[in-house]
Amino acid sequence: MISCRSGLILKKVIWWLLQVERWKVKNRYIIMGNMTLEEAKKLFFSFNCSRFTMGREEPQKYQLYIGLNVDKALENEWREELLALYYRNVENDQSCIKFNQMYDLFENINSKSGLSIMIKALEQVLKILEEQNKIIIAETIIGRKAHSCRSGLIYMAYDLGELEKASLFAQYALQLLAGAFEDVKLQKRLENVKKECVEIMKELSLILL
Repeated sequence: MISCRSGLILKKVIWWLLQVERWKVKNRYIIMGNMTLEEAKKLFFSFNCSRFTMGREEPQKYQLYIGLNVDKALENEWREELLALYYRNVENDQSCIKFNQMYDLFENINSKSGLSIMIKALEQVLKILEEQNKIIIAETIIGRKAHSCRSGLIYMAYDLGELEKASLFAQYALQLLAGAFEDVKLQKRLENVKKECVEIMKELSLILL
């Protein structure tokens, strides 16, 4: 049997625990801790500078990040910085993963300076790329969406007014697609990508350099 004194103490403990839980709910972001700008930058980098991916994978940290009101211009500076970092390591990437990460970044940057880095990165990748990954890079150059979306490096270079670079990207894409595969499905895929490249060149009146 619980004494009156023990019962009173138990009630106070329960009340105190309830107050703590209420405080936690009310101040949930304080419990999580504050985020510095440097921490925000590292978090942004870890999700390849994608707010969408951050929000999906780490919703609580995303709320802290949003709370800092990071300027869009600063985010683009960070993207440029990460793009340059990727470029310094792309020469060892035979799998094409790093180059495609660079493209994902560049889609958000869409600047002439970023485009120059993408050209240099592609020239490095062409030297070391494994045969089975050539179609993947060619698709990145040409774009994986409908032509009306103007995705891919050829369209993006053209829309930035860099016609020579657009032609150069098209030339590199055709270079990547110059081989042949014994696998019927791969060969069909190669032919379809090559056909798309030629169609884009005709649409944009591009010529090989």
